[in-house]
Amino acid sequence: MIDRHEPPSRRGFLFLAAAATASLILPSGEALAAKPKAKRAVSTAPSSPVPVRPSSTRALRLQIVNTGERFDAVYWRDGSYVPEATRKLDTLLRDYRAGAVTHMDPKLYDQMWEIYQRLGSNEPWRVISAYRSPRTNAAARKSHGGVARNSFHIQGRALDIDLADRSVRAIRQAAISLQAGGVGQYPRSDFVHIDTGPVRSWG
Repeated sequence: MIDRHEPPSRRGFLFLAAAATASLILPSGEALAAKPKAKRAVSTAPSSPVPVRPSSTRALRLQIVNTGERFDAVYWRDGSYVPEATRKLDTLLRDYRAGAVTHMDPKLYDQMWEIYQRLGSNEPWRVISAYRSPRTNAAARKSHGGVARNSFHIQGRALDIDLADRSVRAIRQAAISLQAGGVGQYPRSDFVHIDTGPVRSWG
């Protein structure tokens, strides 16, 4: 996914391939995994963000599209992140192509939790892209002209996400309302980019 390091006119690369005919191949010879298309339900989320009530715990439900791995647990309790949960998330959100793990910025989890509460979703988050090692990012940059050289994905500070029961537009609007970092979406993309960089939006 392109982040705001690049001009907004460029297109983000999609972790999406159409079966065997449209696979994008990295230099390693491994095809990028396809992001399954899912029919979205009509969003019943309100147009204005719903105030989020204080909570002593915060939990996330998510699925990693490229590996099928899942997470469904409390990651924050009584004002602190749960170490076991954040370590597991670091592993799940790894660069699976390079087998590389980094420490993800837990503020991303807070963004997802806040967006989820505001939208009232009942489906797990689908994570299309998370950490990218410099090598993977360089390969993607070589294959796709719009990939940022210093992407927040390399720093473990960005995610490309969506929800099956909410529109990309609704997710984007809720994310922007947080004013917590970068939010991007592109006309042909089926996901929203969030990061913990400067507050900005595009798409």
